Amino acid sequence: MEEMTLFERIVGGDIFVEVWRQMRNFLFKQSRLRQLVTLKPIEIYSTETELVLDNMKVLLDIDAYLENIVQRRIDRAKDLLSMNFLEWKKDRLSYTFNVVINAKTGYDDIANFFDHHFANRTYRIVPDKYSIHLEKFITGVEGTKACVELPFYVDARLWFIKKRLSGTASFSASISFNNPQYTIRTRNLNYTLKTKSWLLKIADYWYHHKINHFLTGFLVYNFQEEIFHARVHAQEQLNDFQQENEWVNGTINELELERLTLDPDAVRAVFHAEGKLHLV
Repeated sequence: MEEMTLFERIVGGDIFVEVWRQMRNFLFKQSRLRQLVTLKPIEIYSTETELVLDNMKVLLDIDAYLENIVQRRIDRAKDLLSMNFLEWKKDRLSYTFNVVINAKTGYDDIANFFDHHFANRTYRIVPDKYSIHLEKFITGVEGTKACVELPFYVDARLWFIKKRLSGTASFSASISFNNPQYTIRTRNLNYTLKTKSWLLKIADYWYHHKINHFLTGFLVYNFQEEIFHARVHAQEQLNDFQQENEWVNGTINELELERLTLDPDAVRAVFHAEGKLHLV
């Protein structure tokens, strides 16, 4: 079985099953008084939960809203009276629902995630000559810039000479989030090198701009496919749950990452899902 992506694991699990259970209970078991008092969308579910993904804690604040049934009936009556039969017939027994998921994770937890996947590993630069070992990630934020410190060492082998060179690379960059293009990229990326090795200092002098240019192009994260698979996985979970409840079903039409921000204490992301609840 193919491993789920990060976004699938955050928003593609059983979140929507629980939301759906609450919607069903609300539709058929709760009083209609609140619907009569207000014509606004009705909050039917609100909860907080925590996920642990590869040593990274992610706090989720989940809110679900259902289109106001009274308002929907008023709108349909207007369509009928104005002889707008196309709108009146369209989705007569369906209602819009929205799910807003606020996700938050601290910088230490992000470092734990990077450590899990990339640290304490050796990567070959030139086979049988140079390799680099990443020790650990230290992540944080300064103003509007993300910062990462990365202690490492390089093993160099030239003929019969073996040398281990150590240092710490400190990276800083602004994070650019582009929703329409489904990308997260770095801007104004730069790094500094702290080392006692004169060989590493010489290499940094000659290759600093090339490394910077390479990292700027390399550190681009396109999440379009992840969001797509997260929505598909969430719909599959929902379909499995709905098999036993044929009188009400739903479709997740959209799932988007709406916002990503670097706050002083954490990285925050806002996911928004919209779909249709159908009474059959």
